[in-house]
Amino acid sequence: VISARYYFDAPAAGSEIGWNVYARDSYFSIPGYQVGPTDLVYYRFPGFGGTLGTHLAGGSGTTGEDGTFSVNFPAEISDRTQVYTLETVVQDESGFQVSNRTTTTVHPERIYIGLKADSWIGQVDAEVMFDIKVVDWNRQSAGVQNLEVAFGEVTWQQVTTDQFGFPSFEKQFNILSQGSFQTSQEGLARIPFTPAEPGVYQFEVRSGNAVSQLLLWVGGPGTAVWPSQDDKQIELLVEKDSYRPGEVAAVFIPNPFPQEALALVTLERGEILESQIIKISGAGINFPVTLEADSAPNVYLTATVLGTEENGQLGFRYGIANLPVAPEALLLNVEVLGQPERTAPGEPVELDIRVTDQDGEPVQGEFSLAVVDEAVLALAERFEKPIDQAYYGKQHLGVLTGISLVADAELYFELPGGMGGGGGDMGPQTIR
Repeated sequence: VISARYYFDAPAAGSEIGWNVYARDSYFSIPGYQVGPTDLVYYRFPGFGGTLGTHLAGGSGTTGEDGTFSVNFPAEISDRTQVYTLETVVQDESGFQVSNRTTTTVHPERIYIGLKADSWIGQVDAEVMFDIKVVDWNRQSAGVQNLEVAFGEVTWQQVTTDQFGFPSFEKQFNILSQGSFQTSQEGLARIPFTPAEPGVYQFEVRSGNAVSQLLLWVGGPGTAVWPSQDDKQIELLVEKDSYRPGEVAAVFIPNPFPQEALALVTLERGEILESQIIKISGAGINFPVTLEADSAPNVYLTATVLGTEENGQLGFRYGIANLPVAPEALLLNVEVLGQPERTAPGEPVELDIRVTDQDGEPVQGEFSLAVVDEAVLALAERFEKPIDQAYYGKQHLGVLTGISLVADAELYFELPGGMGGGGGDMGPQTIR
C-alpha cells in the first residue's frame, strides 16, 4: 500500500502514482550451517553492484480520497531467498514529485534447511556424517519435518562466456542415492554417507521449494578432485559468515591437482598483510586464520595454487575469500545528557558528553555536535549511513595478483580489429 500525505498530514488525494517492483537474490543464514543452493562463486569487481535486481512489474495510477494506492502482483516461485523492492514516485497537483522505496523478504518456503559436515574433506570408503537443522523464518526450531535427501557426484560444464570473457558453468548433478527422513522434535537430524570414488560430491536436502546443498571433496587414487575450468579459479570455503576479533577462521583451500601442490597464501586488504607458502596434498587443507582487532571490518584471504596438470604441464589456480570481522574494538560509546530535559525559549541548556571504549574506559578525542529542529529532520530521510557502517563497512580489496605463467600457458584473449579507431581490416589483435 502506497500512502501519500502532505507534511501537515492531509491525504494527497488524486495524485499520480508510478511504481516498479524489483527482485534480487538474498541469503538466509543459520550460524554454522550452509543454507541454500551452491554454485561456482567467482569474486570479481569488488564494490561493483548495488542494483535493485530484476524488474518484475510496474504500473501507474491515482491515489484515492484517502491518499492511498494499492499495488498487487504475484511473487515468483524460487528456491532462493529474495528481496523485493517497491519503488514509487508520487506527483501532486502542483507537479511536485516525491519518491520512496521499501523492501520485503520473499521466502522460498515456510522453513529453511541448514547443512553441516564433520569435514569438508573426505576419503574414499570413509564414512562422513552430515548434520541437518530445520528452522523457521525467526531461526527457531521448526520441529518434526519430512525431508528428501540425495547424494551424488558433481561436475561442471562450461556453457557460455559473457562480454567480459568470463565463463559460465552449469552444474551437473549425478544422483547416486536418495531417500527420505524425518527430523526430531528439535528440528535436527544426522545422516552418514560413504563415498566409493574420489571426486566432488553434493549432499542435497529439500522440502518443497526449500533446498540446501553442501559440497564434499573426496580424495583418493585417480584424478584431481577439483574440476578443471578455463578461468583458473577455485572457490575457497569459509565456515562462518562473520567473525569476532580473536576468533580463528578455518578456510578450506581445495587441491585442484592430482599430486601435491604449492600455494602462496596471503592475507590482504589495502595491501598484503601476511604471506606464506604451504603444501597442499590430497583433496585440500583447512587453513587457519587468526583474526585480530585490526582485521576489522574485513580482510581477504587469497590462494594461488601451483601444481602439475594431468597432462604433465605446470598449471595454477586462484581463489579468494572475504572474512568479515566485527569492528567491536573500534567503536565508542557516546552518551549525551542534557539538563534540564525541558526548558523555555531563550533558556540555557547544559549538555554533558560522555565517551567510553568497549571496556568502559574514558576516551579523549575530538567530536562534533549539532543541534537541529526535529521538524527539519522529519522532512526527509537522512542520506548518510550510520557512522559505524560509514567508517567500518566492507572494505574493498586493493591488491592485484598477476602470474607470469599466464603468458607461458598462452592464456590470452583476442579483440576484433577496428577497435580504437582502426579501419576494421586489421584482423585480431592479441593481448598478452
